[in-house]
Amino acid sequence: MKALFAQRSREARAAAGEPPRALVRAGHVHLTRGLGALNEVYALGNFLSELAAYQGGTSLRLYALVKSRGMRNSFVAPPIRLMDGRADPSADAVIDLRPLHPWAALGLMPDLDPELRRLIMGSDALVILRDARRGSVDALRTSNFRAYPG
Repeated sequence: MKALFAQRSREARAAAGEPPRALVRAGHVHLTRGLGALNEVYALGNFLSELAAYQGGTSLRLYALVKSRGMRNSFVAPPIRLMDGRADPSADAVIDLRPLHPWAALGLMPDLDPELRRLIMGSDALVILRDARRGSVDALRTSNFRAYPG
């Protein structure tokens, strides 16, 4: 993934004369900053974060999930409870995690679940959708669509 992104980025830079802006859509395992939660590998998201910093830019990682009943007992329970306490608990929510980064990094949130800590440290915002339909790769097929090789 890193090699493919680097190749496409170099091609875009050669064509435009400046570093390209990029939107990468992938799961949390690939786009988190820091070590991946499931594989303990520095994934594409960490690479993109460091590349943006190296080029003098910024990056933003969104962690999106669909709200379900079982989440009230999972590591994302605190943000779900926050969402439920709003005036319209059935609406979608975006929670900016960036102010929590130093708190999580310094251990200033007692009893913080390790998975939630990793989510906070690895993402910049949490998007909680109240409802969603499963997507299809067919919906992505446009004239610009390129399937991931291999």
